[in-house]
Parts: sequence; C-alpha cells; structure tokens
Amino acid sequence: MPTPPPETSRRPPPPRSRRRPTGPRWRTSWAEASGPPPSRISAGAAISIASAASIPAGSVVGGIVDRVGAQRVLQVANLAQGVGFAAYLVVDSFTGVLLSTVLVSVGRTAFWGSFGATVAVISRPGERGLWFGFLGALRNVGFALGGLVSGLAISIGTETAYAAIVVANAVSYALAYLLLRAVPNTVVHSTYDAGERREGWGVVLRDRRYGLLVLTQAAFSMSMMALNFAMPIYATETLGLPGWVAGALFTINTVMVGCGQGLLVRSLTGRVRNRVLLVANLAFAASYVVLLGATRASVVAATLLVLGGVAIYSPGEMLGGPVLADTGASSPDLV
Repeated sequence: MPTPPPETSRRPPPPRSRRRPTGPRWRTSWAEASGPPPSRISAGAAISIASAASIPAGSVVGGIVDRVGAQRVLQVANLAQGVGFAAYLVVDSFTGVLLSTVLVSVGRTAFWGSFGATVAVISRPGERGLWFGFLGALRNVGFALGGLVSGLAISIGTETAYAAIVVANAVSYALAYLLLRAVPNTVVHSTYDAGERREGWGVVLRDRRYGLLVLTQAAFSMSMMALNFAMPIYATETLGLPGWVAGALFTINTVMVGCGQGLLVRSLTGRVRNRVLLVANLAFAASYVVLLGATRASVVAATLLVLGGVAIYSPGEMLGGPVLADTGASSPDLV
C-alpha cells in the first residue's frame, strides 16, 4: 500500500499579497503589464484624459499672458510640471496619477503658450529668429540627452532607476523656475480706453492673415508629430525594419537640428518668410514621398530610404520652426 504524501504537501500555498504597489513602481507597472491590459488601459486613459483637459487651457493662456505677463505664466507652468512629476513618487491610485498627469499636461500647455512671448520680450526684434533657432537646437540636444538617459533607465529596469528619472524631471523644472526669476516680466498695456468695448474671438477669427498663420502652424505641427509617432511606427510595424532604425531616426534628426539649425537660421537673414516656409513644407512633402517609396524595397534599401527620408525631413523642421515662432511673435503681416 503506497505511503500517502506528507500532510504538509497538501497545504495550499500561502496567498499572495494583494497590496497595490505604490509610488513610481505602480505607475511603471502599467507600462510593464503583459496580460489583459487593464493596467495599460488605465495608463492610456489617464494620458488621454489629461491631454483632453489641457486643450481648453491653450485657448485661455494667451489672454492670461496679456494680463499678467509671459514670465509669470512661464514660472507657473514650470512649477505645475515640477509638482506634477514630484507627485508621481507618492501617488498610489489611478485618481492620483490622473491628477498628476493633468497638472503636467496643463503646465506644458501653459509653458508653450508663454515661451514664445517670453523670448520675444527679452530679445531684440532683429534677433528673434536667431534666438528661436538657437533655442530649438538646444531643445533637440536636450531631447537627445533625455532619450539616452531614459533608455539607460529602461535597460536597468529597477524602481530606483525609474524614480531617478522622475526626480530628475522635477529638479529640472525647479532649476528652470529659479533661473527664470532673473528674467523681467513685461505686461502688454491695453490700448482700450475706459468704457470702450473690447473685441473678442470674432475679430481674431475674421483676420485672414492671422488665419493663414494658424493654418500654416497647424500643418507644421502635424509634420512635427510625424517624427515622434508616425515614422517610427511606419518603419518598424509597416515596413518590418529592425528596432534600431527607429532610434536612428531620432539620432539623425537630433544631430542635424542641434548642429545645423543655428547656422541655417543665420543664413536666412533678408529672406522672404513665406518663401522660407514654402521650402520647409516642400522638404516635408519630399521626405514623405521618399518614405512611401520604401514600401516595395528590400530591407536594406528600405532602411536607407527611411534614414534618407528623415535627413530630408529635418531641414523642414530647421527652417519652419524659427520662422513661424518669430512671425507669431511679431505679426502675421510679415508672412
């Protein structure tokens, strides 16, 4: 007669702890979830809701800048983003992460709504394009360094590494806040007399030149998003190219913009702005044609075409960004 197994072997395993991870680990566990995607859906929902919440903020930032000054709005934007990132270290629920992400998103919207006005105030009228070009190049260098550091953190894959990225972001906004305290705040004084009726959005919408500038800016912004989203997905998912190609796209763009934008903008002195913008959009269109040509090419040829396409795309960014920023800060009549 066989001996029954020891009684201890029949005991069920101790129940696993159901305690929800807190802090940054709870947030990164969304991105790392590999099963049915309630975690990923929650992460996507938080980001989507935060993005939607920041849309109305963009329509009121300009009026606030006119009333209180661009520098003050920029400072509030830096504080909002810094607090939002610092909150990621302590929140432990979907609601907490959502509120933190909303704060960061609204702060980012306020930043871009006041950044150009701040540069326009502290730079000389004839040098605004150069400053916008320089700051754009510097921003791309920051993107490159941030990408390298983030990639290193993902490679390490520990809670400490993820938390370090969050802390670095929060500290960077605090540092920006301290440095910008030395920038003067200028309020644009109203030209309306007492009791005179102020015009609203109707005047803005009826301004055809300004409408043209807005449409041009919208087309440029869509092309800017192509590098961040469409091109990497197109290269890896549609064309089936290796993953390193997506990284190479950002590397080529970052090097070209970081090293060449200042020189290119300086060479535009005396050029007609609408012609420069036309060339920028032609560069974008040409890059899309080259990328489309990679659909029926071999892997090697498709890789070369995709990398060549981003090399054609980058001058469009270098030309259009500073010119549109300078024109928006000056007058649509200059287009």
